[in-house]
Amino acid sequence: MTGFMVDLNPSMGCLFIGIDLSLVLYGGVCAQAVYYFWHYRNDGLVLKTLVVMAWVLQSAQIATDIHQLWYYLIRGHGNILALTVLDPATGGQSLLSHALMVLVQWYFLHRIWLLLKGTRVKCFYAGFAAFVSLMTLGTSIWVVYDCFIEKSVTTAVRGGLVPGIWSLSAIFVTDLYITCILCYALWGCRNGFQQTDGILTRLVIYAINRGILLCLASFVAIVLWVIDSKGGTTYIEAISAPGQGTLYANSLLAVLNVRNHLGQLEATRSDHNASELPFVTIRKDSRMVTVADSTCGAKIEV
Repeated sequence: MTGFMVDLNPSMGCLFIGIDLSLVLYGGVCAQAVYYFWHYRNDGLVLKTLVVMAWVLQSAQIATDIHQLWYYLIRGHGNILALTVLDPATGGQSLLSHALMVLVQWYFLHRIWLLLKGTRVKCFYAGFAAFVSLMTLGTSIWVVYDCFIEKSVTTAVRGGLVPGIWSLSAIFVTDLYITCILCYALWGCRNGFQQTDGILTRLVIYAINRGILLCLASFVAIVLWVIDSKGGTTYIEAISAPGQGTLYANSLLAVLNVRNHLGQLEATRSDHNASELPFVTIRKDSRMVTVADSTCGAKIEV
C-alpha cells in the first residue's frame, strides 16, 4: 500500500533553509562581537551596551528559530496536521528580529544627527527621520501582533500580507534614507587633507554597500511575501525572515570593527606618500578644528 506523500519543500523546506542561513550569519555576529570587545576595549559604556544588546537580541532570535525546527520536525514528526499550526515562537522571532532592526536603524539615525549638528538641513533631517522611524516602529508592532494572534500558518501568511509589506516597505525606505543622508553627511566632512578624506571616502563606500545589501534583502522579502499570499500553500518567505535581523547585527558590528582597519590603511598610505605631504598637527574641540602646517607656518581654522 502506497503511503500518503506530501511535498514539504515549499513550506518546511524553505523554513529549514532560512534558519540554516540565519545560523551561518549568527556565527559572523558572534565572531564580530568577540573581535569588537578584544580590539575596542576603550570604547564608551553606551557603545559597549549597544553591542551587548544587539548580540543578546540576536541570540534570543536564534533560540526561537531553533524552537521552530524542534516544533515542526521533532514534536510534530509524523503528524501532517501539525504542520498547519503556527509555532508560538514565531511571534517571538518576529518581535526580536524587528526590535534588532529598529535598534540598528536608530543608532545610525543618531550618528547622522551628530554629523549634521550645526548645519542648515538639521531640522529637515530630524522631521523626516522621526517620520520614517515611527513608521518602521508602528508597522513592526503590527506584524508582531499579527504573528501572536494567528494560530494557522495559512491564515498567518495571508493575514500578514498587508502588515508584512508595509513593514518591509518602511524598513526599505528607512535604510535608503539612512544610506543617502549618511553619504551626504560624511562627504560634507571632507576638509582637503588626504588622510582624512581617504577615510571618509572609504566610509561612504561602506555606507553604500551596507545600504544596497539591506535594501536588496527587504525587496526580496517583499517579493516572497507576495508570492506566498497568492499561492496560499507556500512558505517561501521563511527563507528570508530568520536572517533579516542577523544581517542588521552584522552590518552594525562591521561598521564598528572597521575603524582600526581604516586608520591602519590610511597610515600605511601616508607613509608611502610622506615626501609629498607636509607634517600636519590637528587639534579638535567641539566647535573648531585647528590645523597647523609646520612646513609653511600656515594656520587654518574650520
